[in-house]
Amino acid sequence: MDQAVERRAAHLLRGAGAGERAGILQAMGLTEALEAPAGEPSVGWVPLWAAGNRSAFHLTLRGHEGPVLAVSVGGRGLVASGGADQTIRLWNGRTGVLLSTLTEHTGAVVALAMNDRVLASAGTDGTLRLWNPQNGAALRVIPMPGGDPIRLVLLRDLVLVAFDMTVESWNVATGEHVTSIELYNDMPDGDFDDDPVGLVAVPELDLIATMESDFDGGRVIHLRDPTTGAVTATLPWPGPSDDPDLDDAELVPPLVVAGTRIGATTVLPSMEHYEPNRWTGEAWWDARTGDLVVNRELGRNRTLSAGGPAGRVAILTTRDRRYRSDEIVSPDIHIAQGADLHGHAGHVHAAAFGTVGDRTVLATAGADGDVLVWDADDDLRTSNDSGPVAYVADPDRPVLVAGVNKFTLAVRAAASGAVTGHLRCHAYPGQPGHHCPDLVNASGRYMSLGHCGFAVAAGVVDGRWLVASSGDGTGVPLWDPRTGEVVRVIAEKTPARALAFDGQLLATASWVSTSSPQVWDASTGEQTVGLDWPGRIERTEALAFGTADGRPVLAGATRGAVTVWDLANGARLADFAAVSSRLAATTDRLAMTDGERVLLADLTTGRRTATIEPADGAVTATAFVTKGRLVTGTERGTVRVWDTSTARPLATLATFARPVAALATGHLDGLPTVFARATTGRLVACRLTHHLRDG
Repeated sequence: MDQAVERRAAHLLRGAGAGERAGILQAMGLTEALEAPAGEPSVGWVPLWAAGNRSAFHLTLRGHEGPVLAVSVGGRGLVASGGADQTIRLWNGRTGVLLSTLTEHTGAVVALAMNDRVLASAGTDGTLRLWNPQNGAALRVIPMPGGDPIRLVLLRDLVLVAFDMTVESWNVATGEHVTSIELYNDMPDGDFDDDPVGLVAVPELDLIATMESDFDGGRVIHLRDPTTGAVTATLPWPGPSDDPDLDDAELVPPLVVAGTRIGATTVLPSMEHYEPNRWTGEAWWDARTGDLVVNRELGRNRTLSAGGPAGRVAILTTRDRRYRSDEIVSPDIHIAQGADLHGHAGHVHAAAFGTVGDRTVLATAGADGDVLVWDADDDLRTSNDSGPVAYVADPDRPVLVAGVNKFTLAVRAAASGAVTGHLRCHAYPGQPGHHCPDLVNASGRYMSLGHCGFAVAAGVVDGRWLVASSGDGTGVPLWDPRTGEVVRVIAEKTPARALAFDGQLLATASWVSTSSPQVWDASTGEQTVGLDWPGRIERTEALAFGTADGRPVLAGATRGAVTVWDLANGARLADFAAVSSRLAATTDRLAMTDGERVLLADLTTGRRTATIEPADGAVTATAFVTKGRLVTGTERGTVRVWDTSTARPLATLATFARPVAALATGHLDGLPTVFARATTGRLVACRLTHHLRDG
């Protein structure tokens, strides 16, 4: 972007009214950048470029005063959510605008189902309520039998509700009770899942499926006629698998349906009651034939949560809090096609697929009070390119190096974002199992460098800009970003997890939990100083170079502490208590992530000076622009600039649909510039202007 365009963009942004700023940014190709929150300056930065995967559709719906317990998508692009606050909220699934708040329930709303004609809700107040989803008008109130509802489905002209021991059905048009289906349930209290039974509709076959106890202490799945409740088929279990352990697994609710396939989670009986980290599997049947078609391992703490079109399945990843009640775990939604969706700051209570316009979406309901809506035609099929980024401040050719995948780093022109080359991991002939560059060292020995995308850093070695990358193999390669060649390899015998690069010095940290960081002369490959951790340590999570009173120092973070060393003699200068996985340092300043906050410290005194609290989830990345300006990225995708002297936010640079994966900063044409990356692989570059610059 030339200076004339920059000046014009800044003028437009400064004078933009409500809602206009996003349109200006969209025209510039930066749809991730949004309005600054209230109280923050509306200008002070200019977007330069954006590149990589962009989420075509993502919404965060906020309004519930408490956990969201149920969600449904349908009704011509509507999203319905029900919560512990006894309300139902209807949202425009395309824009995220709140259309209606329904307040007639006097208990928590725990189940929802919606189609084009009707929205059905069931609450702990003992009522089943029917609504017009288009205008929120109440249609009918139906008293339910005793007990809390567990599942709710719509099929034909029926609404069916599952309880502990029965499935009750009513006619939607008249409200008349149709049938009561008795279920056998002898599962003990506090079983693997809170739901003792399962219920799901199979619209393509005009059937329902129920999961209930059998008479041998396990569970069984029946296909039933929804009107009479008559069993039309019983799905076989157990079934054959490649893993003999899975043959003994037990079925657990909920049931999910994807087309004509019915799925259920399985868990080993020995793990069902005793193991906090349960190993689960998934079983799928073809409802048309009744055949078991899939029986395979799913992973630890995973549960099938929702099924959708084209075989899409949402899998809830969580931990049973009965066994770890003192630990808060933020679960993710995992999509079988490969993408992990992060965004909720608490337990995910429900998930549902549906259609908004011509897009298939997945809506998730969280204990944090949020409803997140994801584009299943885009978000769920893109890979999680959450690789690192590093700015190479070569005055003749400034570039940004960013991980593309585990084996490739892309080199981009810093001013435009255009890809100018790649640093690739090459497989050595005859070593088909190696996904890494195999290089020959001075002794003629092949060195397996492993994945090259865990960490990346840039520095000047003998007047030449080089890029260091770490992986799970042996050694840290130093690449020439102009040619793509590996110039030399440092730390040949050690797989490096974390890196820091500053001039001639390169710091590495091993994957081994008991190893201290090592500091190398990048020119000679020799170790320069020995460093020791205080007491018993865990694996090093991050490293950062800085200065204290003009002396070079190195900060290293484990999961519970941050230590600062004087690189002149290896002496420890300071120790801080922080659960830190990200560090940033500059002249006399240190920033340490600590969950949902950033701790600031003065390297000259070894004392903490301030705390930054972004208040939108865990801090996932941080970087200094200058001594007085810090950039943070969070799990909710927000990138902000902060004043380090006051710990106050100065501007929001971008809001991604998924967590911020990495940040890099530098000066481009003499002006401070921020490069931010999301876990989708999306990259954004922003130039800071006037008051955001630090004097």
